[in-house]
Amino acid sequence: MTSEKYEHTTTIVLYGELDEKDGQGWLNWLEYAQNLSGRLGFPANYVGVRGETFKSGKVLTLKRTVKRIQKAVENNEQIQNISFYSLPDDFGTAIFDYDVYLSRCSDYAQVLVTMSSERYARIDSQEVIDELKQHIRFSSGEVFTMSRRDVPSLYAAKLNPPGTHKSVQVIDRMYNSDLVNRLYACRKLRTELEIADFEETVESLLSLGGDNLTRDLLVGFDDETEHTDVMFGLVHAVESLDRIVGTEKALTDLAEAMPSILPHAKKWAILLHKRIANHAPSLEVYQKIVSQLDHTTNTVVSALFEEVQ
Repeated sequence: MTSEKYEHTTTIVLYGELDEKDGQGWLNWLEYAQNLSGRLGFPANYVGVRGETFKSGKVLTLKRTVKRIQKAVENNEQIQNISFYSLPDDFGTAIFDYDVYLSRCSDYAQVLVTMSSERYARIDSQEVIDELKQHIRFSSGEVFTMSRRDVPSLYAAKLNPPGTHKSVQVIDRMYNSDLVNRLYACRKLRTELEIADFEETVESLLSLGGDNLTRDLLVGFDDETEHTDVMFGLVHAVESLDRIVGTEKALTDLAEAMPSILPHAKKWAILLHKRIANHAPSLEVYQKIVSQLDHTTNTVVSALFEEVQ
């Protein structure tokens, strides 16, 4: 098998919701991932599976494993992850030596495809993104470049604190909302039109509300904005959420969403935490919330508080 193993890779990752008990969803992924890898010029020949009867964690030959996966689905077994690799005959380590890597994972609620940046430049990326959306209830996503030695799948899983993956460069971010996309598009505040759009969009999001309001508003933060005075309006909007959804929910949503705005809006993340630290009632509630977060998010938030001090 001919290899196209370049140092730099490009990954499309979509986040959202998927059901590990949805057997048809896994069967659809099984068919689609093989189809896409073939269209990319590197047919999948190995697969990694995690589920009730797949506990070894080993990469298996695809031909010998497809029927086992289908049988597991027929038996209504839960599956957490199915990853496909296109590997050369002389590969050493699958996570480094693939030509194409595709994964659908319920633990991280994501689907992704990674390939060389050279290969990515020759595909219709929007077509692939639209296809991937058929395999997850899409809420957000990223396209990023990265050294394969930095392990793109680990960055995509958000397992490590921001700044761990030195080679990552985000090309694009996607959101499942016209208003959120609009807020993201004008966040740099480079023109009077962008400023007007920004302020109007923030007001519209606050009026509409919704379960993801905090995360939606945080999309607007960016350290490279040209008008910090206007951006402070977004700070006040986020702080107003305690009156809209209640203090505990507002602060919980804020903490859980922190990894999504790092590292590109780190200065604003620190500012938000400085203002919490200076308000004793909020700080007391927030500290209890942070203590109950998952390890990764707890680490991120704790690091922000350290910078405040």
